[in-house]
Amino acid sequence: LAAELVRERQPRTLNRPNTTFDTLLGWVNARGASVPSEFGIGIGITTDSFGFRGSRPVARALPPGIFRIACSGDSFTLGYGVDDAHAWCARLASELPHTETMNLGQAAYGLDQAWLWYQRDGLPIAHQLQVFALTDVMLSRAFETDNGGRNKPSIAFRDGKLRVNGLPVAPQSYKELNRAYSTRLIRRLRFVQWLRRFPRFDGTRVRTASIAAQWPAVEAVFGELAAAHRARGSELLIVYLPTAEDITPRPNDAQRGLEAATAARLGVLFLDLTPALRSLPKDSQYVAFLQNVPSGFAPAIAGHYSNIGNASVSQALSQCIRELPVYERVTGVRPGARR
Repeated sequence: LAAELVRERQPRTLNRPNTTFDTLLGWVNARGASVPSEFGIGIGITTDSFGFRGSRPVARALPPGIFRIACSGDSFTLGYGVDDAHAWCARLASELPHTETMNLGQAAYGLDQAWLWYQRDGLPIAHQLQVFALTDVMLSRAFETDNGGRNKPSIAFRDGKLRVNGLPVAPQSYKELNRAYSTRLIRRLRFVQWLRRFPRFDGTRVRTASIAAQWPAVEAVFGELAAAHRARGSELLIVYLPTAEDITPRPNDAQRGLEAATAARLGVLFLDLTPALRSLPKDSQYVAFLQNVPSGFAPAIAGHYSNIGNASVSQALSQCIRELPVYERVTGVRPGARR
């Protein structure tokens, strides 16, 4: 079924200028898009012929000695708020010798969408490693049928099987989208007002409990990814990307332990970057995230990684990747060697 679900155009007003409607994913990067000042004056976004972020062409085959990494995730992987070259996925190619990357990050994606996009458009392209980057909110999005009123798929684990619901994703007119967004906003405001009656309410705690209750679906997605890589002879690295909320201990700390344990059971590499963020001095912690963003550009830029934050992620990942036997085998670069 997934192979039969193809991109279809929808009014541009429903998406950012670089995205288009998609019957499998809800929305996805348009192919060959260019928005020079999407995130600020001179801070733009471009996509290649596959819809991956960046203008450098990606060949389906791999030249000998080239190590290619597929980066999957949400807006923190896309590099929301910075230019093409400063997204952590792009930076990996400049830090690791003989390396190419392809960025399959997308704003507001859930675990479900990131997995489905990689399965459809990432798997057919030759690469030796996938970095599947998680944020806390990606997991909760996976069980929602819409995001901000935009239709999307969702996942569930029933009768011992992982199921994808809501396919094909139904298109929406501008009027329908606005109505759905307004209805969702009103319901959310009423829910928040109700919860405020309880002094100990913690939104993160509620979300974490909801994810834990549906963990078999998360584990099944991890399992699908692991099986895909075993079949094609490539490696999978699941990484947790901390947000500004993760600077201080949170109820979801235990959830990251569950992610690590699940990856270990599946024989998959797992890297949690939260301890590295928390070990930084406070002034350094906050410069890793964008703040005080002028109005008039893409929404919700504030809180995403700054150039410094993206650099920190790419440095931590490159150190990990250098130690992988597959990296040395392909490139001939020994662990610890510098470019």
